[in-house]
This record gives sequence, structure tokens and C-alpha cells, in this order.
Amino acid sequence: MGLQRHDRTTGHSPPGLPPGSSAGSCLPWESGEPLRAEGVAPTALPAEGATRAPLIEIYPFGMGFVFRGDDLRPHIEMAEQAWIFMEQTIKERKFDILILDELTIVLNLGLLTIEKVMDFLTRKSDDLHIIITGRDAPQELIEFADVVTEMTEIKHVYRKGVSAVKGLDY
Repeated sequence: MGLQRHDRTTGHSPPGLPPGSSAGSCLPWESGEPLRAEGVAPTALPAEGATRAPLIEIYPFGMGFVFRGDDLRPHIEMAEQAWIFMEQTIKERKFDILILDELTIVLNLGLLTIEKVMDFLTRKSDDLHIIITGRDAPQELIEFADVVTEMTEIKHVYRKGVSAVKGLDY
């Protein structure tokens, strides 16, 4: 698998990635480092007819957790930058799947409007599949979606007092 990391020493990011995008994604490397993974393990390819694995691009955005009383303005600005970047990237290149991780949290905090998201969803091409994650999805989003799944915690290490791990849990 070919990996390209953001170079923190030179500040070079993949084209179009806004400077300052950082934590907020559950990634197994230091939060804020964009990672591009080309291909997947050969065992993950279909048994017959596969000549090339798909390209996977991950662009983390966000500024970490938001707590009651925090100034939301910088978080709103980052969410807007992330949304613009996503829309521009979707226009420039062909993707089959788009994962908008924790978007429902962004909506619930008022960092983006449901109107903006619904406008995008109604305008998207039919061959682009979108996965939206997060708790407490707005009713409008639930009604629009083709599939809605609710996950329930059965067991979590937090219950034993273990703290969240940067780069894994946030």
C-alpha cells in the first residue's frame, strides 16, 4: 500500500487541503496529518477480474472536542472550510463513496446548517454513495436517507476510566 503523509517540516499537504486542518478524525496516526492510501491489501481485492485497487483518500478536518461554553466561531470556520474543500474535491474528481464522519455532531452543534447538507445531498450525482456518521441525526436527514443504523454501546473501555487516545478516539 502506498502511503503519502503530510510533511510537517515543510508544511506540504495534498493539493487543495487548507492549511491548519487538524484533529477530529479517528485515524491511527498523529491527528491532523492527512494520509493518502493508494490501494488495499491484495487479499481485500475481489477474487477475479480485479486489476487495480481503488484509491482511498482521507482528509481529516476539525479542531478536536467542543465543550459547553467554547467559542464556536473557529469551529464553524473550520467546518465551512472542510465543506468547501469536500464539495470542490467532489467536483474535480470521481469518487464512488464519500464518508462524512461525525457530520451529525457538526449539525447538532450548529457548525453547519442542515439546509446546506440537504442541498448537497439532493444535488449529488446518483453514482456517489454517501455515508454519514454520528449520534442523534436530525430527523430531516433520517427521513431522506435510504439506510439508517443505530449503534448501541455494549461495552467500552471508558467505563473502566481509560482516557480517549489521540489519533484513535479523536
